[in-house]
Amino acid sequence: MKLVLKIFFGLVALLLILGGVGCASLHRADIPYQTLRERYAFPESRFVDIGNGTTMHARETGPVDAPVLLMVHGFGDSAHTWDSWTERFSREYRVVNIDLPGHGLTEAAPNYQVSIEHYAADIEGFAAAAGLSKFVIIGSSMGGHVSFTYALAHPERVQGLVLIGAAGWPPEAANRERPLLFQIVGLPVIGPLMRDMDTTAFTRRTLQSAFVDQSFVTDAMVTRFTDLSRGPGHRAIVMDLINRAFTRNYATPEQLAPLAAIPTLILHGEQDNLVPVSYGRQFHEAIAGSELVTWPNVGHLPHEEIAQASGDVLATFLATKAFAPAPELTPAPAAP
Repeated sequence: MKLVLKIFFGLVALLLILGGVGCASLHRADIPYQTLRERYAFPESRFVDIGNGTTMHARETGPVDAPVLLMVHGFGDSAHTWDSWTERFSREYRVVNIDLPGHGLTEAAPNYQVSIEHYAADIEGFAAAAGLSKFVIIGSSMGGHVSFTYALAHPERVQGLVLIGAAGWPPEAANRERPLLFQIVGLPVIGPLMRDMDTTAFTRRTLQSAFVDQSFVTDAMVTRFTDLSRGPGHRAIVMDLINRAFTRNYATPEQLAPLAAIPTLILHGEQDNLVPVSYGRQFHEAIAGSELVTWPNVGHLPHEEIAQASGDVLATFLATKAFAPAPELTPAPAAP
Protein backbone atom coordinates (compact mmCIF):
# COMPACT_ATOMS: atom_id res chain seq x y z
CA MET A 1 0.00 0.00 0.00
CA LYS A 2 2.84 2.38 0.88
CA LEU A 3 4.45 1.64 -2.47
CA VAL A 4 1.19 2.40 -4.28
CA LEU A 5 0.86 5.72 -2.43
CA LYS A 6 4.46 6.62 -3.24
CA ILE A 7 3.86 5.89 -6.92
CA PHE A 8 0.61 7.89 -6.86
CA PHE A 9 2.13 10.94 -5.20
CA GLY A 10 5.18 10.63 -7.43
CA LEU A 11 2.94 10.80 -10.51
CA VAL A 12 1.06 13.79 -9.06
CA ALA A 13 4.36 15.57 -8.42
CA LEU A 14 5.54 14.79 -11.93
CA LEU A 15 2.30 16.15 -13.44
CA LEU A 16 2.64 19.32 -11.36
CA ILE A 17 6.24 19.77 -12.50
CA LEU A 18 5.30 19.21 -16.13
CA GLY A 19 2.36 21.56 -15.74
CA GLY A 20 4.63 24.16 -14.19
CA VAL A 21 7.11 23.81 -17.04
CA GLY A 22 4.27 24.13 -19.52
CA CYS A 23 2.90 27.22 -17.80
CA ALA A 24 6.37 28.74 -17.67
CA SER A 25 6.84 28.23 -21.40
CA LEU A 26 3.49 29.91 -22.09
CA HIS A 27 3.94 32.74 -19.59
CA ARG A 28 3.89 36.22 -21.08
CA ALA A 29 5.19 39.18 -19.08
CA ASP A 30 3.65 42.64 -19.06
CA ILE A 31 4.71 45.01 -21.84
CA PRO A 32 5.77 48.46 -20.53
CA TYR A 33 3.45 51.30 -21.44
CA GLN A 34 6.22 53.17 -23.18
CA THR A 35 6.74 50.23 -25.53
CA LEU A 36 3.01 49.97 -26.19
CA ARG A 37 2.82 53.69 -26.92
CA GLU A 38 5.65 53.42 -29.42
CA ARG A 39 3.81 50.60 -31.19
CA TYR A 40 0.17 51.67 -30.99
CA ALA A 41 -0.26 55.36 -30.16
CA PHE A 42 -1.82 57.57 -32.83
CA PRO A 43 -0.36 60.86 -34.03
CA GLU A 44 -3.43 62.43 -32.40
CA SER A 45 -3.10 60.53 -29.08
CA ARG A 46 -3.33 62.45 -25.83
CA PHE A 47 -3.08 61.22 -22.24
CA VAL A 48 -5.42 62.83 -19.73
CA ASP A 49 -5.16 62.67 -15.95
CA ILE A 50 -8.77 62.17 -14.89
CA GLY A 51 -8.05 62.85 -11.23
CA ASN A 52 -8.31 59.41 -9.62
CA GLY A 53 -4.85 58.04 -10.34
CA THR A 54 -5.83 56.97 -13.86
CA THR A 55 -4.33 58.44 -17.02
CA MET A 56 -6.78 57.92 -19.85
CA HIS A 57 -5.62 57.58 -23.44
CA ALA A 58 -7.74 59.23 -26.11
CA ARG A 59 -7.43 59.81 -29.81
CA GLU A 60 -8.89 63.19 -30.81
CA THR A 61 -9.38 64.18 -34.42
CA GLY A 62 -11.42 66.72 -36.35
CA PRO A 63 -12.20 70.42 -35.78
CA VAL A 64 -11.92 71.28 -32.09
CA ASP A 65 -15.00 73.53 -32.22
CA ALA A 66 -17.21 70.97 -34.02
CA PRO A 67 -19.93 68.82 -32.39
CA VAL A 68 -18.35 65.96 -30.45
CA LEU A 69 -18.65 62.21 -30.97
CA LEU A 70 -17.28 60.24 -27.98
CA MET A 71 -16.69 56.58 -28.91
CA VAL A 72 -16.36 53.80 -26.32
CA HIS A 73 -14.96 50.39 -27.29
CA GLY A 74 -16.01 46.99 -25.98
CA PHE A 75 -14.49 44.31 -23.74
CA GLY A 76 -10.87 43.54 -24.62
CA ASP A 77 -10.84 46.10 -27.44
CA SER A 78 -9.34 49.57 -27.80
CA ALA A 79 -9.71 52.91 -29.56
CA HIS A 80 -8.42 51.24 -32.74
CA THR A 81 -11.83 49.68 -33.36
CA TRP A 82 -13.08 53.09 -34.58
CA ASP A 83 -10.41 53.71 -37.23
CA SER A 84 -12.77 53.64 -40.24
CA TRP A 85 -15.44 55.81 -38.65
CA THR A 86 -12.81 58.22 -37.32
CA GLU A 87 -11.41 58.81 -40.79
CA ARG A 88 -14.91 59.51 -42.10
CA PHE A 89 -16.50 61.55 -39.35
CA SER A 90 -13.53 63.66 -38.30
CA ARG A 91 -14.04 65.72 -41.45
CA GLU A 92 -17.16 67.21 -39.89
CA TYR A 93 -17.07 66.35 -36.18
CA ARG A 94 -14.64 66.35 -33.29
CA VAL A 95 -14.14 62.61 -32.81
CA VAL A 96 -12.83 61.37 -29.46
CA ASN A 97 -11.99 57.68 -29.02
CA ILE A 98 -11.06 56.62 -25.48
CA ASP A 99 -9.45 53.53 -23.97
CA LEU A 100 -11.20 52.30 -20.84
CA PRO A 101 -9.01 51.30 -17.86
CA GLY A 102 -7.61 47.82 -18.39
CA HIS A 103 -7.57 48.37 -22.14
CA GLY A 104 -5.46 49.98 -24.82
CA LEU A 105 -3.00 52.63 -23.66
CA THR A 106 -4.89 53.85 -20.58
CA GLU A 107 -2.91 53.48 -17.34
CA ALA A 108 -5.29 52.57 -14.54
CA ALA A 109 -4.80 53.53 -10.92
CA PRO A 110 -3.17 50.85 -8.73
CA ASN A 111 -5.78 48.41 -7.40
CA TYR A 112 -8.36 49.85 -9.76
CA GLN A 113 -11.87 48.70 -8.77
CA VAL A 114 -13.56 47.90 -12.05
CA SER A 115 -17.29 48.06 -12.76
CA ILE A 116 -19.60 49.45 -15.41
CA GLU A 117 -20.47 52.30 -13.04
CA HIS A 118 -16.78 53.10 -12.43
CA TYR A 119 -16.23 53.20 -16.18
CA ALA A 120 -19.11 55.66 -16.54
CA ALA A 121 -17.59 57.79 -13.76
CA ASP A 122 -14.24 57.71 -15.56
CA ILE A 123 -15.90 59.01 -18.71
CA GLU A 124 -17.32 61.88 -16.69
CA GLY A 125 -13.86 62.56 -15.26
CA PHE A 126 -12.42 62.54 -18.76
CA ALA A 127 -15.17 64.80 -20.13
CA ALA A 128 -14.54 67.33 -17.38
CA ALA A 129 -10.75 67.24 -17.82
CA ALA A 130 -10.96 67.45 -21.61
CA GLY A 131 -13.54 70.24 -21.60
CA LEU A 132 -16.31 68.25 -23.29
CA SER A 133 -19.60 69.82 -22.26
CA LYS A 134 -21.94 67.95 -24.61
CA PHE A 135 -21.53 65.07 -27.03
CA VAL A 136 -23.06 62.07 -28.72
CA ILE A 137 -21.81 58.95 -26.94
CA ILE A 138 -21.31 55.83 -29.07
CA GLY A 139 -20.69 52.47 -27.40
CA SER A 140 -19.80 49.06 -28.84
CA SER A 141 -20.56 45.83 -26.94
CA MET A 142 -19.61 46.37 -23.27
CA GLY A 143 -19.00 49.99 -24.25
CA GLY A 144 -22.70 50.17 -25.02
CA HIS A 145 -23.49 49.14 -21.45
CA VAL A 146 -21.09 51.80 -20.21
CA SER A 147 -22.60 54.38 -22.58
CA PHE A 148 -26.23 53.98 -21.56
CA THR A 149 -25.16 53.90 -17.90
CA TYR A 150 -23.36 57.20 -18.49
CA ALA A 151 -26.35 58.68 -20.32
CA LEU A 152 -28.65 57.82 -17.42
CA ALA A 153 -26.27 59.42 -14.93
CA HIS A 154 -25.45 62.54 -17.02
CA PRO A 155 -28.29 63.23 -19.45
CA GLU A 156 -27.39 66.92 -19.49
CA ARG A 157 -24.19 66.11 -21.41
CA VAL A 158 -25.62 63.58 -23.87
CA GLN A 159 -26.98 64.87 -27.18
CA GLY A 160 -27.42 61.40 -28.60
CA LEU A 161 -26.81 57.74 -27.72
CA VAL A 162 -25.65 55.06 -30.17
CA LEU A 163 -25.60 51.41 -29.08
CA ILE A 164 -23.71 48.98 -31.34
CA GLY A 165 -24.01 45.27 -30.55
CA ALA A 166 -24.54 46.53 -27.04
CA ALA A 167 -24.40 44.38 -23.93
CA GLY A 168 -26.35 45.22 -20.80
CA TRP A 169 -29.27 42.83 -20.55
CA PRO A 170 -28.99 39.95 -18.04
CA PRO A 171 -27.25 36.97 -19.67
CA GLU A 172 -29.23 33.76 -19.84
CA ALA A 173 -26.89 32.16 -17.32
CA ALA A 174 -27.25 34.98 -14.79
CA ASN A 175 -29.42 32.93 -12.48
CA ARG A 176 -27.48 29.71 -12.88
CA GLU A 177 -24.22 28.51 -11.45
CA ARG A 178 -21.21 30.39 -12.79
CA PRO A 179 -19.50 28.57 -15.69
CA LEU A 180 -16.52 26.39 -14.77
CA LEU A 181 -14.07 28.66 -16.62
CA PHE A 182 -15.23 31.67 -14.57
CA GLN A 183 -14.82 29.66 -11.38
CA ILE A 184 -11.30 28.59 -12.36
CA VAL A 185 -10.04 32.10 -13.20
CA GLY A 186 -11.26 33.23 -9.79
CA LEU A 187 -9.08 30.73 -7.91
CA PRO A 188 -6.19 32.41 -6.03
CA VAL A 189 -3.37 30.35 -7.61
CA ILE A 190 -4.69 28.94 -10.87
CA GLY A 191 -6.42 32.17 -11.90
CA PRO A 192 -3.25 34.31 -12.01
CA LEU A 193 -1.40 31.52 -13.84
CA MET A 194 -4.08 31.42 -16.53
CA ARG A 195 -4.25 35.20 -16.62
CA ASP A 196 -0.57 35.54 -17.50
CA MET A 197 -0.42 32.81 -20.15
CA ASP A 198 -0.19 33.35 -23.90
CA THR A 199 -3.69 34.18 -25.17
CA THR A 200 -2.91 34.42 -28.88
CA ALA A 201 -4.91 31.35 -29.95
CA PHE A 202 -7.89 32.28 -27.76
CA THR A 203 -7.80 35.87 -29.03
CA ARG A 204 -7.79 34.72 -32.64
CA ARG A 205 -10.79 32.41 -32.09
CA THR A 206 -12.71 35.17 -30.30
CA LEU A 207 -12.03 37.68 -33.08
CA GLN A 208 -13.05 35.14 -35.70
CA SER A 209 -16.35 34.68 -33.90
CA ALA A 210 -16.89 38.47 -34.01
CA PHE A 211 -16.83 38.72 -37.80
CA VAL A 212 -18.77 37.01 -40.57
CA ASP A 213 -16.10 38.11 -43.04
CA GLN A 214 -13.00 36.37 -41.71
CA SER A 215 -10.66 38.50 -43.82
CA PHE A 216 -10.93 41.19 -41.14
CA VAL A 217 -9.06 38.98 -38.65
CA THR A 218 -5.48 39.60 -39.67
CA ASP A 219 -2.29 38.61 -37.88
CA ALA A 220 -1.69 42.31 -37.17
CA MET A 221 -5.09 42.60 -35.47
CA VAL A 222 -4.46 39.52 -33.32
CA THR A 223 -1.01 40.80 -32.34
CA ARG A 224 -2.41 44.23 -31.44
CA PHE A 225 -5.11 42.72 -29.23
CA THR A 226 -2.70 40.41 -27.41
CA ASP A 227 -0.03 43.11 -27.00
CA LEU A 228 -2.44 45.68 -25.59
CA SER A 229 -3.88 43.09 -23.19
CA ARG A 230 -0.43 42.89 -21.60
CA GLY A 231 -0.27 46.49 -20.44
CA PRO A 232 0.72 46.59 -16.75
CA GLY A 233 -2.37 45.83 -14.67
CA HIS A 234 -4.61 45.18 -17.68
CA ARG A 235 -5.00 41.44 -17.23
CA ALA A 236 -5.99 41.74 -13.58
CA ILE A 237 -8.71 44.25 -14.49
CA VAL A 238 -10.01 42.10 -17.34
CA MET A 239 -10.13 39.03 -15.10
CA ASP A 240 -12.00 41.08 -12.51
CA LEU A 241 -14.50 42.05 -15.21
CA ILE A 242 -14.99 38.38 -16.03
CA ASN A 243 -15.44 37.48 -12.37
CA ARG A 244 -18.05 40.23 -11.97
CA ALA A 245 -19.92 39.40 -15.17
CA PHE A 246 -22.82 37.75 -13.36
CA THR A 247 -23.17 40.35 -10.62
CA ARG A 248 -23.43 43.53 -12.71
CA ASN A 249 -26.38 45.90 -12.55
CA TYR A 250 -28.15 44.85 -15.71
CA ALA A 251 -30.76 46.82 -17.63
CA THR A 252 -34.48 46.73 -17.05
CA PRO A 253 -37.15 48.48 -19.14
CA GLU A 254 -37.95 50.67 -16.14
CA GLN A 255 -34.32 51.72 -15.75
CA LEU A 256 -33.99 52.61 -19.44
CA ALA A 257 -37.25 54.55 -19.71
CA PRO A 258 -35.63 58.00 -19.13
CA LEU A 259 -33.51 57.48 -22.26
CA ALA A 260 -36.63 58.29 -24.28
CA ALA A 261 -35.62 61.92 -23.83
CA ILE A 262 -32.32 61.31 -25.67
CA PRO A 263 -32.15 60.57 -29.43
CA THR A 264 -31.06 56.94 -29.56
CA LEU A 265 -29.81 54.77 -32.44
CA ILE A 266 -29.37 51.00 -32.05
CA LEU A 267 -27.21 49.06 -34.53
CA HIS A 268 -26.78 45.29 -34.51
CA GLY A 269 -25.46 42.57 -36.79
CA GLU A 270 -27.92 39.72 -37.16
CA GLN A 271 -25.07 37.18 -37.13
CA ASP A 272 -23.61 38.52 -33.89
CA ASN A 273 -22.17 35.50 -32.07
CA LEU A 274 -21.11 37.45 -28.98
CA VAL A 275 -24.16 39.60 -28.15
CA PRO A 276 -27.41 38.27 -29.65
CA VAL A 277 -29.43 40.54 -31.91
CA SER A 278 -32.34 40.01 -29.51
CA TYR A 279 -30.53 42.43 -27.16
CA GLY A 280 -30.79 45.16 -29.79
CA ARG A 281 -34.50 44.51 -30.14
CA GLN A 282 -34.92 44.66 -26.36
CA PHE A 283 -33.19 48.06 -26.25
CA HIS A 284 -35.47 49.28 -29.04
CA GLU A 285 -38.57 48.15 -27.15
CA ALA A 286 -37.40 49.67 -23.86
CA ILE A 287 -36.31 53.08 -25.21
CA ALA A 288 -39.30 54.90 -26.62
CA GLY A 289 -38.58 56.73 -29.87
CA SER A 290 -35.32 54.84 -30.53
CA GLU A 291 -34.31 53.71 -34.02
CA LEU A 292 -33.16 50.12 -34.65
CA VAL A 293 -31.16 49.02 -37.70
CA THR A 294 -29.94 45.44 -38.17
CA TRP A 295 -28.04 43.79 -41.01
CA PRO A 296 -28.02 40.16 -42.17
CA ASN A 297 -24.65 38.45 -42.58
CA VAL A 298 -22.95 40.94 -40.27
CA GLY A 299 -21.29 40.10 -36.96
CA HIS A 300 -20.52 41.86 -33.70
CA LEU A 301 -18.70 44.94 -35.05
CA PRO A 302 -20.70 46.53 -37.89
CA HIS A 303 -18.70 49.76 -37.55
CA GLU A 304 -15.71 47.72 -38.77
CA GLU A 305 -17.26 44.99 -40.93
CA ILE A 306 -19.60 47.29 -42.89
CA ALA A 307 -18.07 50.65 -42.05
CA GLN A 308 -19.60 52.42 -45.06
CA ALA A 309 -23.18 51.17 -44.64
CA SER A 310 -23.26 51.54 -40.86
CA GLY A 311 -21.58 54.93 -41.15
CA ASP A 312 -24.30 56.08 -43.56
CA VAL A 313 -26.94 55.25 -40.95
CA LEU A 314 -24.98 57.10 -38.27
CA ALA A 315 -24.50 60.14 -40.51
CA THR A 316 -28.25 60.41 -41.09
CA PHE A 317 -28.97 60.01 -37.38
CA LEU A 318 -26.50 62.74 -36.46
CA ALA A 319 -27.79 65.19 -39.05
CA THR A 320 -31.51 64.62 -38.51
CA LYS A 321 -31.77 63.80 -34.81
CA ALA A 322 -28.75 64.21 -32.55
CA PHE A 323 -27.49 67.48 -34.05
CA ALA A 324 -30.61 68.55 -35.92
CA PRO A 325 -31.06 72.32 -35.86
CA ALA A 326 -33.83 73.56 -33.64
CA PRO A 327 -37.03 74.25 -35.56
CA GLU A 328 -37.62 77.88 -36.33
CA LEU A 329 -40.48 79.44 -34.40
CA THR A 330 -43.15 81.14 -36.47
CA PRO A 331 -43.61 84.63 -35.09
CA ALA A 332 -47.05 85.41 -33.77
CA PRO A 333 -49.11 87.68 -36.01
CA ALA A 334 -48.95 91.33 -35.04
CA ALA A 335 -51.90 92.70 -33.13
CA PRO A 336 -54.27 94.72 -35.28
